[in-house]
Amino acid sequence: MMKRTIVFLALMGVALFSDARADYKDDIGFTALQLQLGGSLPTGTGVSVSQVEADLDFGPAIAYMPDVTDVAFSLDSITNATTSPAYASPNVSSHATMVGQLIYGSNAIASGVSSVTVYNANDWIVNQLRFGSGMAPLAQTRDVVNHSWVGTTGNAAADTEILQRLDSTVQQNDYVVSVGVNNGVGQERNLLASAYNVIGVGVSSGNHSSGTTIVDGPGRQVVDIVVPTANTSQATAVVSSASALLIQTARDSSWTTTQKDEAQKNQTIRAVLLAGATKDDLPSWSHSSDHPLDSVYGAGELNIQNSYNIMAAGEQSASPTATVASTGWDHGNITSTTTEQYHFTLQDPSSLAVALTWNASLTGGWTSLTTNLANLDLRLFTSSGTLIDESISTVDNSEYLWQQYLAAGDYYFVLSSASPTSTDYSLAWKAETVPEPGSFVLFGLGLGFLGYIACRRISCRTP
Repeated sequence: MMKRTIVFLALMGVALFSDARADYKDDIGFTALQLQLGGSLPTGTGVSVSQVEADLDFGPAIAYMPDVTDVAFSLDSITNATTSPAYASPNVSSHATMVGQLIYGSNAIASGVSSVTVYNANDWIVNQLRFGSGMAPLAQTRDVVNHSWVGTTGNAAADTEILQRLDSTVQQNDYVVSVGVNNGVGQERNLLASAYNVIGVGVSSGNHSSGTTIVDGPGRQVVDIVVPTANTSQATAVVSSASALLIQTARDSSWTTTQKDEAQKNQTIRAVLLAGATKDDLPSWSHSSDHPLDSVYGAGELNIQNSYNIMAAGEQSASPTATVASTGWDHGNITSTTTEQYHFTLQDPSSLAVALTWNASLTGGWTSLTTNLANLDLRLFTSSGTLIDESISTVDNSEYLWQQYLAAGDYYFVLSSASPTSTDYSLAWKAETVPEPGSFVLFGLGLGFLGYIACRRISCRTP
């Protein structure tokens, strides 16, 4: 018998349909990026998206499709890709419509996305991941997949299998997955933010479930990044849209084919988003060497202008002697017998964010998967070899450095691995000029949080 799957929506789409903050584009740097790029602004053109939705259960009919007649959509196609006959004729979901508007609608960051497939969440788990079947998941062909729902089977072993199957498809098919955490402070449900190879998304107010995982490698960070929206479903959609913009940026570049491919890798997109995140409106943001991301806010608040500029700076290779620019990214491979060095010069006092990401790998048969995680470390040194900062988590598949003030001078960061096998990684970094210490002016930090709305979780139809 197929295992029972239970999913819950991250928010009530009808009641909160109009609650997306109108100024979120200003807050995440999109308006500034529009001014910076003008007519050359990427819009996600040519990027394919899947939207996975839980049911809105307002009666006997199943509802998980966006309203394709909505004036916000001007797509070539929005296809119901759900395969089970039970979901063949779904009703329109206000939640799915809202999420779609923020991913690929005419006013979205990635308004140029032209092809979208939509799945019912339970059908996607059973017929795409093939949960409980003992068979390999189906190949995933979309560039970005959005999951604005949370849930659990009620069984830790079953939840672990679903997470492992998701991680395996990301590892094998290399696509970007954005997943929302639950609204409201409390224990996180297991699906899907507890996966390794995804981007976990919360809200800038901090009104979401946070902390660390409780299944398939307990103690890992759940939230990677936050967005200033009213709820996590909206925030997750914005991150998916930002990912589509970055993928088009890579495809439209003048880089080599290899560089374009490496720029689009899920690890690179994740690293670029984390390195571009800001902490300006998050006064309580903190981390430590063994917990590289803040337990509530992850790397900080999405800033698509920063992330675009990191991506556009191009790939820059590690070297024991040559220097890289103060902003950029790289995709490489590391073993336990090597270290990778990135030397750079700051002409002015600067802040510095560095994000290192890699995928967990899966081995074993489809009835007995094993998650394998390489142990990579990231350290920052002065040119004379003095250690400034380190990120050395033993359980996460990301490391993160953040320095609010570095004096002008020469520095380098070092990647190392304690794992016996080679590991592909992506690294992204951004330095930004800051005033000399003592010249900062603080303005009413935290006032922007007053307008956020707590969201109520509802349960949804399950098979």
